[in-house]
Amino acid sequence: MIVKGFDLGPRRLAPSIVVVVLIVVGSLLPYVSIEYLNQAIEETRFRGTLFPGAQFMRGIQPEYLPPFYLGFTDLTPGLNVFNLGSSMQQIGAVIAVGLSWAVLAEEVNKLFWWPFHLSSYLLLLGPIPLFIGLSMLREQQVSIDVGPGWVPIAVAGGIILMISLRAHRRLDTYGSI
Repeated sequence: MIVKGFDLGPRRLAPSIVVVVLIVVGSLLPYVSIEYLNQAIEETRFRGTLFPGAQFMRGIQPEYLPPFYLGFTDLTPGLNVFNLGSSMQQIGAVIAVGLSWAVLAEEVNKLFWWPFHLSSYLLLLGPIPLFIGLSMLREQQVSIDVGPGWVPIAVAGGIILMISLRAHRRLDTYGSI
């Protein structure tokens, strides 16, 4: 079914819907769990999904982690690498959901196609620094776990890559040199 320049047939609409559903499901599943010291200097465990989890991990300082007081002072590189992975998936998820409609058009606008296409790399490659950072933090004896929330988000990245490459031939070439 074509509606004013958009093809809403199952060949284009279904993958876009699947991407949005996978990202929403991945955003609702547990993403990170970490033990830290709260302001009352009590050991507390934070458990969160992608969006509060990524913000929490970006805001945590090495001094809030119990291994810091055991002599492990070099926790910053592990936190930075872990934050890179979670931030990549968070940014990629927002861009992908916001632009998932862009590939439904008969003639795809380059302005919308490129960020949508590049979001697939953020979603697909985000788990690499996520697990490298996880390994670095566990070596420093930080009690941290990664939940299953990253899996559907990474799968959505693979589907976005497929959708965007298939839509590449329909890019708007008006005004190209």
